[in-house]
Amino acid sequence: MILFLSITAGFFLFFGAASLMKPTLMIEIPFGLTAVGADGKSFLRSGAGGVTITLGVLFLYSAAFPQFAVGATLTAVTVFAGLLIGRVASFIADGKPSMFVRVAAFGELLGLAAGCYWLFATQ
Repeated sequence: MILFLSITAGFFLFFGAASLMKPTLMIEIPFGLTAVGADGKSFLRSGAGGVTITLGVLFLYSAAFPQFAVGATLTAVTVFAGLLIGRVASFIADGKPSMFVRVAAFGELLGLAAGCYWLFATQ
C-alpha cells in the first residue's frame, strides 16, 4: 500500500505542479484548448493544480505515516472512480476520445484497480 501511495503521490504532484505553473499547457498541447484571462487560468490552477497537489501531499504524507494509509488509499480510489465516471459520461455524451484521453483513462483504471486491491488486501 505504501508503494501505491508513493507512486500515486508522484503522479498527482507532477501533474498538479504542471497545472499550477503552466495551467494552459496542460490543455493546449493535448486538446488544442486554451484558458483566456485570469478567470480561466484561476479555474485551472485551483482545480487541476491546487487540488491535485493537495491530494499528492496527502498520499505522500500517508505513505510516510502508515496509520493514515487506508484512509488515503480510500481517497485515491474515490478520486480515480470519479475521474473514470467522468470519462464514461463524456464517452456517452461526446463520443470517442483521443488516444491521449484513452491513455489517461487507462492509467486511472490501473490506479483504481491497484487501490481496490490494497484496500481489500488489508482486510
